[in-house]
Amino acid sequence: FSIKKKAFITGTELIDSITQKFPEMRERNAAFSDFGLRNVLAYRLKNEFAFNGNLISQKGTLLTMPIVFDNYSETHTQFTLDDIKELANELNAPLSQQNFEALLEDSVRISADEFVSDRSILFTPRETDTLLEQICTEEYLSVKEITHFDILPSCGYNWNGFLLESYLSKYSRKFKLINNSFSTTDYSGAMVK
Repeated sequence: FSIKKKAFITGTELIDSITQKFPEMRERNAAFSDFGLRNVLAYRLKNEFAFNGNLISQKGTLLTMPIVFDNYSETHTQFTLDDIKELANELNAPLSQQNFEALLEDSVRISADEFVSDRSILFTPRETDTLLEQICTEEYLSVKEITHFDILPSCGYNWNGFLLESYLSKYSRKFKLINNSFSTTDYSGAMVK
């Protein structure tokens, strides 16, 4: 299974994988619900794997929900907010601030609904910061006040408030983002010199 690739799988992924790769096994065990089959496998594989709720990992691996969300962003080149909500639902875990921030450690939010791996975006901090200095003439400026993004250099994606928030939080050399927290529904904060 893919546990070796990404450190964990969900019970749903396990059952889907068994159904796809070993349909005859699933047919022979049709009397078991998906949860029942997962529990049988948990018992049979208890010396090799840890079954913690709907999260399955190698035995002895410490996994917290922030680690799981960070791992998700590390192993996906692009994903949507719905994908993240589905993962949280599968894991019966809240999409808490801590989990959301862990997700953003290795990804960039490019719109209200889309995220990409930070390895797939091409920021030019020196040029971008120079242009942002023309916009932010005081010590700080609310990111909501920036509405014209067409002067910013190409980074492979269309600039918007979400992308600017991501840029300021991790890539800028002259500005930092000051905000209370990242939101699943909006962008916010101040761009501070």
